[in-house]
Amino acid sequence: MGATIHLLRLKGRGLSRLATVRSALCLTMAMAIGIVGLTAGTAGASVKPRQSVANVSIGTATASILNLPIYVGQSDSYFSQQGLNVKLVLLSAATQTTALLSGSVNYLTSSSAVFLQARQQDEPVVAVANDALGVPIGFVISSQFAQAHGITPKTSLKAIGKDLVGSIGGASAASTRAQSLLFLQDVGINASQVSIATLSTPAADQAALAKNQINWFVTSEPVPYEVQSLNEGPRRRYSG
Repeated sequence: MGATIHLLRLKGRGLSRLATVRSALCLTMAMAIGIVGLTAGTAGASVKPRQSVANVSIGTATASILNLPIYVGQSDSYFSQQGLNVKLVLLSAATQTTALLSGSVNYLTSSSAVFLQARQQDEPVVAVANDALGVPIGFVISSQFAQAHGITPKTSLKAIGKDLVGSIGGASAASTRAQSLLFLQDVGINASQVSIATLSTPAADQAALAKNQINWFVTSEPVPYEVQSLNEGPRRRYSG
């Protein structure tokens, strides 16, 4: 199971038309170069920076591996080589689309669910690139819940699914909520047999888990690895 992340912008709004088109094309190119540089070990290729610089803000609801192309573009100067000064702005899942519509950010990295919901509401949002495909999703269970049900990292997903009946889970985005429901469906559990709390961010998921307000949550890496390293709960990667 993985997430597809789109780079969104407003149609005909935000930056001037010329700057918007130029920024979108350069940003997409910089992302592509960043991914190639990361996988092929060619990061830091010698390219002269453009003299003119356009300031571009990109909103995101999660500081995770989903934004890896942006982090690479920033750290290895791919954006500056294309004449872009890129700022990544952390938003909540509830305010991300509003921030884009209001012009608080020029672009937004978000899931297919957020993009399709905006289009269904006839918002002037267009997708100009995909910056993540099939990002791994982690299923995190609290240590207390795991111990009470004898769950270990070696416990099968089907067995874990049965233990979740009557439990309380957490999700901080429509996409991760949907992925939770897909997981439950795959292990033969009806959605009505569990409760899923809506939380603002993956950090809120983690805080609720630590306080035993929820028994589990689903989110993208690297948050599940971070939680496991803090001994707050075992994680499992779910592919479906």
